[in-house]
Amino acid sequence: MKRLFIKIIVSIFFTTFVCQLNAQYDARKLPEFLDAEMKNMVVHPKASHIYIPAPRLPDADKINPLPDKMLSNDGFEIVNVSGTNQNQSETWIIINPKNPNNIVASANDERYNYSGVGYKMGAYWSTNGGKTWTTSTTPSNMNLWIQYPSSGSMTNFDPSLAFNTQGWVYYCFGFCQVLGTQGIDEADNGVFVCRSKDGGITWEPAVPIAMSVEGHTAQPFNDRYLMACDVNPNSPYKDNLYVAWKRFKKQDGIVFSRSTDGGDTWMAAINIPGGSGQTQSPMPAIGPNGEVFLAWQSKNSTYTDAIVSKSTDGGLNFWYAAKVVQTVTPVGTINSQSGRYVLADKQNMRCTSYPAIAVDCSVPPGTQNYNVYVVQAGIIDKTTGLYLAKSTDGGNTWQNKIRIDNNALNNDIFFPAIAVDPKTGVVSVLYYSSQNDPNNKGVDAYLAVSFDKGNTFNIFRLTPETWYINDPSDVSNQGPGNYYWGDYTSITAYDGKIYPCFWMPNRPNGNYYQTNTYTVLISTDPKAPENFTGSSTTENPIKITLNWTDPTTNLLGGPLGDFKIVVLRGGMQIGEVGKGVQTFVDENVTDGQDYIYEIYTKQSNGQESVRVSTLVKAGGATKPMPPTEVVAIPVAEGIRLSWKNPSQHIDGSIFHDFEKVKIYSVTGGLIKELTKPEIQAGETSEIILELPTKRFYKLYVSAVGKRGTVETESDYSEKVFSYSGAPLTKLEEYFDSNDSIPYYTEHSWGRTDKKAYSMPYALTDSPEGNYLNNSETFAILAPITINAKDTTFNFHHIALIDTLNDDHGAVSISEDYGKTWRDLIWVDLRTSSKFKDNLQNSEYDLMQRNLSKYIGKTVYIKFLLYASKFRNNDGWYIDNVILNDDLFVSVSEQKELVAGSNLEAFPNPVESWTNIRLTLPMPAKVSLNIYDAIGNILMRTELKELDAGEHIYNLDMSGYTDGIYYLHVSIGSITKTIILNVMK
Repeated sequence: MKRLFIKIIVSIFFTTFVCQLNAQYDARKLPEFLDAEMKNMVVHPKASHIYIPAPRLPDADKINPLPDKMLSNDGFEIVNVSGTNQNQSETWIIINPKNPNNIVASANDERYNYSGVGYKMGAYWSTNGGKTWTTSTTPSNMNLWIQYPSSGSMTNFDPSLAFNTQGWVYYCFGFCQVLGTQGIDEADNGVFVCRSKDGGITWEPAVPIAMSVEGHTAQPFNDRYLMACDVNPNSPYKDNLYVAWKRFKKQDGIVFSRSTDGGDTWMAAINIPGGSGQTQSPMPAIGPNGEVFLAWQSKNSTYTDAIVSKSTDGGLNFWYAAKVVQTVTPVGTINSQSGRYVLADKQNMRCTSYPAIAVDCSVPPGTQNYNVYVVQAGIIDKTTGLYLAKSTDGGNTWQNKIRIDNNALNNDIFFPAIAVDPKTGVVSVLYYSSQNDPNNKGVDAYLAVSFDKGNTFNIFRLTPETWYINDPSDVSNQGPGNYYWGDYTSITAYDGKIYPCFWMPNRPNGNYYQTNTYTVLISTDPKAPENFTGSSTTENPIKITLNWTDPTTNLLGGPLGDFKIVVLRGGMQIGEVGKGVQTFVDENVTDGQDYIYEIYTKQSNGQESVRVSTLVKAGGATKPMPPTEVVAIPVAEGIRLSWKNPSQHIDGSIFHDFEKVKIYSVTGGLIKELTKPEIQAGETSEIILELPTKRFYKLYVSAVGKRGTVETESDYSEKVFSYSGAPLTKLEEYFDSNDSIPYYTEHSWGRTDKKAYSMPYALTDSPEGNYLNNSETFAILAPITINAKDTTFNFHHIALIDTLNDDHGAVSISEDYGKTWRDLIWVDLRTSSKFKDNLQNSEYDLMQRNLSKYIGKTVYIKFLLYASKFRNNDGWYIDNVILNDDLFVSVSEQKELVAGSNLEAFPNPVESWTNIRLTLPMPAKVSLNIYDAIGNILMRTELKELDAGEHIYNLDMSGYTDGIYYLHVSIGSITKTIILNVMK
């Protein structure tokens, strides 16, 4: 509803800045007479200090707003109507019946609600059916009808709009003083309307409908105004304007005024029978014969009634006894501080179960039994929902409690709006729902549409993502237990077009001060064809076949009449086919050329779907698939490289235009090209690359097709590393000279003289300081062929590797030239007692592995250090890497298994399952057995060879009774045991 916006206008002139700042007040503090639920309360004076400056937005919150145009999940275009990064709320929207492409919207817009701009109302107009929007404002209200107070400020609020049949649009709003030390009882206030004769582009000065400017405590306060205009061409009251509002204090109740001269003059307000007491939120609507309907809410301590009254004489007289058409328990809960209904899960934002009303004017002139609809958010039988009351006889009798929404979580639903298309009778309802957040803090805008006069509804989610009211900055603080986010939304419809209008934050983490006004361009146009594809073959490259699936409904799920599918190429129509054909052949194309095709659905009544498109190349795609199975093997001359050539293009067509293969080095670029007959599609090719030896390379391959004069290269194959030259036959590396055995790394590994086993140098992962967090670095030694004599792999090392976050060093071996790796060793700071808190206090320790299983094979050996995100340490120091005939002692192996292996279960106690985590310092044969408390074996697994590293098993214990069990794990020649406590 209404609120006092903060305005902090930054000026390059300091004096101007100070004047503006002194005139601004906090939108989060409103006097009680701007309370959406005020009902005959005694109004007490407020001190001026209740107004406090609102915090300015941090710069970080001003960036990355949502785009001005988005798509909903159902493909509807969402448009930012206000085009601003400042907040709006309480939106309204209306269509010009004379020119339906002219749409005007409004909102409480913070940019214009302060003295520096004269307290104007913001408006937004479109002349192209809502695709683009421009902002305009009403003229200044400053000192026009209500004077600026000597102490305090002013505010405008509660916008609503109406068009007449001439295309003039009217803007109704409230304007009042907000007093400080004088108290609020004497606040002058009024109801005003501005007129635009050019579709909302410019506005005439405000004309008062009702004013209270006596400056005394007994004067009325006028609140919550909505307007309507009779645009039915056959109505005896055509172009009559009607405004209804709530008047407090003097002559309290729901009041009503009309204008019969285009808004120049207005009838003195009359009280509507039945409108006194705890009432609020009146809304007028026009029937097909000029009837005027009014709906409002009436509350007691437990329920909210939707009340409807009717006038058949152009608004002069209404039913003496208004009708209660529906009763709900209000949404939300009563806040103990304010005594009003609030949504507790949404920062106590205020909310009411007001009724929204709309009338079906699509019936023939003179029809008396037409439909009237009233919608409320509320609770019925403990179920929160959106409930419809419907009359099929012009408002005389009513059905009610018809649930519309599909909220399965029983979460909050609020701020509904309803419209009936005057041409088609389609019923549309906009509302906010928290059905996508189990915590009831998230909000989405939804649309419910009925094609059968309110009997059934199709539900659509409008917002592309949920936003959350979960922080104090997401609402505007107006006192204890009273927080404002807005009070109502709007929707309009005309001739198959529907425009819901609502506000939401303009960024995913936005707050109240970053809300924008949005509409969604919705229509009953037919859906577009789906699954649109085009194909062309190498066998017939001068023909393109298009295929699609016909739509079966319109965009909102309604029935679809007769239609055709129109086909375009390059933007020009080349044909059309009837419903059910679902294919089209274009036989006038050139091999190898790209063509863009579009199709759309066209109904017999002229409605069209959006266009869908596809790109097709005559003769099929020209881009081939990349080569695969790339293998690089070191040989004496350099590298033997092999790969499998592709047999298809990327669209699956035969790779008939294979021209050549390109071979690249990561560091050297293109190093070789091969052409036919050395290469054949689908076959494996091989070449010896004579490259400088005793160094590493990283290689990759691509395939090239040629059609006509145009060559098309594939994506690159996977990259493989390789040593160039004959594999080593002896490994003895001390890292002490420039003639060292080459090693391959893409990271920071290098020599260091900080501490070596054999002076002066050793190899380390991080020569400059600690190793990096969240990294995995490695160094790969030149390949070596294992002989029968030298099978013991030895190195000395210091592993200053953190132990708390799975950091570790690993030695891995590959016997397939780097395709796969097997861990031989895992190490960290716990591996040896010689490893201390720093490098200087640590000593090198010997590590060995038996490689006899690799005799006769060429292998790569890799040193790898894995680091987690959170901690690090000095790193891994390695020296004297030697392959020799030293005896590998099994006692040393047993000692390392005892010290380096770890066994744990989590969770433990166990309810139904647990994870067994086993960490091995070296490869070992492992088996797991479970025993009960008296030694009976309950589970046995066979011995299995496991690599060094971490292994996790999911153990199902759902069939075990409560008690103590023992898990025995055999690891090589040792056994580890842990207790499993089953508690269900």
